[in-house]
Amino acid sequence: MTSRVSLHRLGRHSTPDSIEVSCGIFDLNHGGRTYRVMVDCGLAPHKVGDKPWTGPDFSLLADGRKIDAVLITHVHADHVGFMPAIVPYLGPKARIWMTRTSETMIAHILEDSLKIYQREKIAGPYSRTQYELAMQRVQTLGRPGPVEILPGLKVLFHPAGHIPGACSYTFRVGRSHIHYSGDRCEHDQPGVLGATPLPRDWRRNIILAGTDCTYGAEPDSDQRFWMDEMDRCETLIREAMYRGKPTLIFTFGVHRGGAIAHELARRGVADETRVYLDGSCRTLSRSMRNAKSFWSPNETLVDFGQVQEIAKHSDRVEAISWGGPYVVIASPGMGGPGGAAMFWRKRILEDPGALAMFTGFVAPDTDGSRIKKAADGGVKTLELASINFDGTRSKETITVACQVEQVRLGAHQSRTTILDSIRELQPSAVVLNHGSEAALESLRAELSTDLSCDFYPTHVSPDVEIDL
Repeated sequence: MTSRVSLHRLGRHSTPDSIEVSCGIFDLNHGGRTYRVMVDCGLAPHKVGDKPWTGPDFSLLADGRKIDAVLITHVHADHVGFMPAIVPYLGPKARIWMTRTSETMIAHILEDSLKIYQREKIAGPYSRTQYELAMQRVQTLGRPGPVEILPGLKVLFHPAGHIPGACSYTFRVGRSHIHYSGDRCEHDQPGVLGATPLPRDWRRNIILAGTDCTYGAEPDSDQRFWMDEMDRCETLIREAMYRGKPTLIFTFGVHRGGAIAHELARRGVADETRVYLDGSCRTLSRSMRNAKSFWSPNETLVDFGQVQEIAKHSDRVEAISWGGPYVVIASPGMGGPGGAAMFWRKRILEDPGALAMFTGFVAPDTDGSRIKKAADGGVKTLELASINFDGTRSKETITVACQVEQVRLGAHQSRTTILDSIRELQPSAVVLNHGSEAALESLRAELSTDLSCDFYPTHVSPDVEIDL
């Protein structure tokens, strides 16, 4: 009996330079059964038209065919931020699968976003009712391995590195395998070890239906190593300490804030000066200190040592009044607006000798990119929007006088590692996604010279059909 899969990329770019949000549909016909499975459902905070976000293209779902199962690779917003909006398209028995570690964090992430949309009085991508109904559908997986998610459809859940809870999915359909990697990282980080290869019997006759192409157009990513970048981060912080000045680390709350806190404790910085975790960095790092929330042996405990958690506003007031240098780790990673960093941003940026540091990719047209340009010699005075703790929005006029640096504590594959991992699988077809248009084209051009397979790299194709 012939099996067939139709692959649909629903993710979109808000601009050619942006990273495509992660969302894919597999329509599977096998063994007399027909299933529709969605993997990921993310959004990006970019303005398109009158919307402050870019979500997937749901036009395919207008065909009325219901989704039978949803699989979430991990809980970064560009993979899960649109998830509650799929509720109207779910079949009556459809479950939303994710790892136990992801389940411990997802409610905070989605509900926090919902509160922001409500405070801003803008139409969010989902309602509170949809959020609550989606959470009722969550099916938690406690350990790696194969699971029959639907009758006759077995899927391998495999650790992907990247962040705690991240996993890849490999569908077994007859003798073929369809692999969706999500974001993948092979190097070790505090809190999570790097991804290992798929088991041999899950690598035969493989179609690569989705892969992390974030650094696909960045050859210099091959020269960046996590611990080297962390060494530079420590050096910059200590130089600010010796000047008697504070440091603000803009970072992402899911994993990276906790990983940095662990390293500053391990390296003794938190013993020599005050180091604080604020906002979502504090809340979302808690799962990294509790082995009961882990889903995989790849996840490891972190130790914050003398790092202090900011639990209330008076803690912030006390931090700035004690008279010595301090370090604050707070989101958002791209500089705002919104998040705990809004309390610290103006006072750090306007303080000569202080240090503001970005710890990963900073997208064009974000507050972070404008701050970096100002520090590099552009217009020093900026007008930036700020979302305050009471939910109100205001404008801040900021003169950038401090030192501004960027270290790349990345949790993605470098360009060469992306290429090597695809070549090692020897797929019969490749659907490149989750990268900028330049990244997708760069990888396609390189791989087409030595892989004799079909590529679907740079457009949303509603009808990629492959016989298995």
